[in-house]
Amino acid sequence: MADSRSLTTRWQPIAALGLVAAGMGLLIAITVSSTELRITDQRLAARMAQLTRLLPSDSYDNSLHQDRLAIRAPGQFQNDLPVTAYRARLNGEVVSIIFSLTTPDGYNGNIDLLIAIHADGHLQAVRVTRHQETPGLGDRVELEKSDWVQQFSGLATSVFTHKDWQLRKHGGQFDQLTGATITATAVLGAVERTTGFFHSRRQWLLEAPSDNLQTP
Repeated sequence: MADSRSLTTRWQPIAALGLVAAGMGLLIAITVSSTELRITDQRLAARMAQLTRLLPSDSYDNSLHQDRLAIRAPGQFQNDLPVTAYRARLNGEVVSIIFSLTTPDGYNGNIDLLIAIHADGHLQAVRVTRHQETPGLGDRVELEKSDWVQQFSGLATSVFTHKDWQLRKHGGQFDQLTGATITATAVLGAVERTTGFFHSRRQWLLEAPSDNLQTP
């Protein structure tokens, strides 16, 4: 009997430590999960803020992040990463599509863009949301630094040829970005490819079911 009590007494601290460790593990798991949820919510809020600045608030009545397509279209874009298309609807009808994509050929690497196209095909807005371009030169593709991206708004791109998508000094339709030709050309190329994809897949983009990885 004494040996049994002694064995029980020896195991009690170990069991207590095990319970404490299990409790700490559970607490850490809950904390990590909660932190990840907050980060996800913050990223979603930031993305929604970016999207809603592209379109007039009274031009659509749905939640953009709940009506999106993850598009994989090899050969249409510059990499194999899915391109996300957010669809804005008014009274159930798609009125605009906002493409979220990355072009890898900036002067210093990737440039992330949002490109809004009206359902009738004209460009509504282009915004650079993230880049590593040179301050004072390439960073002027940001709306906050210059109005260079404003020249895309309202363009009827269905009539554009490849030459039209060049800078004026190369015979195209777009103003130079002094000292940042590579950056400007990268943005122009991304917009050209995106509008081309829109015009070639317009009906599919308007009608495809949401939220699935699609290969049109």
